[in-house]
Amino acid sequence: MKRKSLIYTSVLFSLIFGVLPYFNLLTTKHLLNEITELFTNGNHVFSTIILLLCAQFILQVVSFACSYIQQYLEKKNITLLEHSLRLDVFNKLNEMPLCMYDDPEFHNHLNRINSNLGTRFWEPLKNFSGMISVVITLSSYAVILFSVHWSLIILCIVASIPSFILYSFLEKKRYKFNVKNVLLSREINFINGILTERDNVKELKVFALGRYFQERWSQKYLEYTKGINNLDKEQSRSRMILDTINSVFYILFAVFLVYIIKRNKNMLIGNFVIANQALINTQTSLRQLSNFFSETKGNVLFLNDYFEFLNIPINEKNIIADEKVEYRQEAPYICFKNVYFKYKNQGTYTLRDINLSINQGEKIAIIGENGSGKSTLLKCLAGLYTETEGDILLEGRKIREMPEDEIQDKFSVIFQDFIKYPYSIKENIMFGNIQNSNDSDIIEAAQHSNIHSFINGLPDGYDTYLGNYLKIGIDFSGGQWQKLAISRALFKNSDILILDEPTSSLDSKSEIDIYNHLFNVIENKTIIFVSHRIAAARNADKIIMIKDGVILEEGNHEALLNARGEYYKLYHMQLKYIN
Repeated sequence: MKRKSLIYTSVLFSLIFGVLPYFNLLTTKHLLNEITELFTNGNHVFSTIILLLCAQFILQVVSFACSYIQQYLEKKNITLLEHSLRLDVFNKLNEMPLCMYDDPEFHNHLNRINSNLGTRFWEPLKNFSGMISVVITLSSYAVILFSVHWSLIILCIVASIPSFILYSFLEKKRYKFNVKNVLLSREINFINGILTERDNVKELKVFALGRYFQERWSQKYLEYTKGINNLDKEQSRSRMILDTINSVFYILFAVFLVYIIKRNKNMLIGNFVIANQALINTQTSLRQLSNFFSETKGNVLFLNDYFEFLNIPINEKNIIADEKVEYRQEAPYICFKNVYFKYKNQGTYTLRDINLSINQGEKIAIIGENGSGKSTLLKCLAGLYTETEGDILLEGRKIREMPEDEIQDKFSVIFQDFIKYPYSIKENIMFGNIQNSNDSDIIEAAQHSNIHSFINGLPDGYDTYLGNYLKIGIDFSGGQWQKLAISRALFKNSDILILDEPTSSLDSKSEIDIYNHLFNVIENKTIIFVSHRIAAARNADKIIMIKDGVILEEGNHEALLNARGEYYKLYHMQLKYIN
């Protein structure tokens, strides 16, 4: 309904602005003729002139009143469009699988359509209404020109053809420039973020990188603006040549008009003035029409780009929502069967021939060197990536065929690059399950991650804001942020808890205390965690040793030590380091 009202109001104002110029010219014509008659015939009725002046005044009032109303409605409608369209983009992003974010072209596409959405969607409607208005105005001018000589209309149309061709060409060239330089634009925005965001300041100062990134931003910015300026220069030069040609056409038309009037001895001065003005305005309106037309073509290219983004197929999951398999207790709770995985546009596999069984309620530690595939394995398990080959089963069902909301209910995950929300401590925990705002559950989650006592000692307690981005708050240490992130994962109260190195900023004792506490208080839940410290992993029911995307060893701490393999070497290396 709102979109229809936008169209109706736009068309209404187009009609008003389309007919106003005609009535202005008509009033001017009669006013000039009456004034001429007044000077040549002294006893002419003066009241007619007063009425015509009043008519001009009314037309001016209507014109600027409608203009102000249109400006207000335009700003309001752009705001509403921006809100609606951005929600559509957010909804699409929410549906996107994680693998899409690994594709640079996806980010280029998003960057192209993700700015001034309301304005860029409003422009086609504005141009369309502008074209309606100009066509109506041209029709009124055509009536005036036709009354003088029909050939004037034909000549004006022929003279406008170069404008249509040139403006369309320039608009298409500008769009191609934006597509070609989207990567450069993204880098400019990225460097701007490095220089302005609070979390980056420490490293910029420590490594004295501020000046370097300033110069890099300046170089990229000037490179981008040079292209823009060259494009603007070319457009200005082309339009200047075009306007010069149009001026020559006008001189020729004016000479022709004088010739016609010379032949027609009975034409009044008012008729000549409005015929001449109609000739000028017709050329101006035709240029406006060609400009509206070319801008609309450019806007259509953007709209196509926008809708292509919204229509990006999402084939990451082949969801069979109504297919349920009854879970048999004797079957593995979680099972990897010959799983291979490689990232998009990468030739080598990150995971190779993974076979793994996890029982319900088991506590699993995954250890291995950086880049060995630990985090990738967890992302595949949580349904964020779909395995390239093989199957991952949960309760006997293939995870890739499970509905996304069901997977989300089953898993609670905290990655090492978790989000640090600049909101209150309570909200940071509650984001684990936004449907639950129970204070006792929030406190319980904080207690399990050993941060409740610290929060309780703050003046504002759980209402304390973190950071100073939105409000004046406090800064958490890296370890405190990690404890808070674990609280968020626990607050979700899912059956499976995945922790991807969320305790790396904690000291060894704190890390061990948290895991031992979690093992004791949530015995019925399955916990899978990544750690580089064997001291934290030794109490797990099963330890998985991964290297180069392959499971080398699995078993409990004692069994792996007795096997004297990679785990044994890592254990004694860490023990030697501690000693």
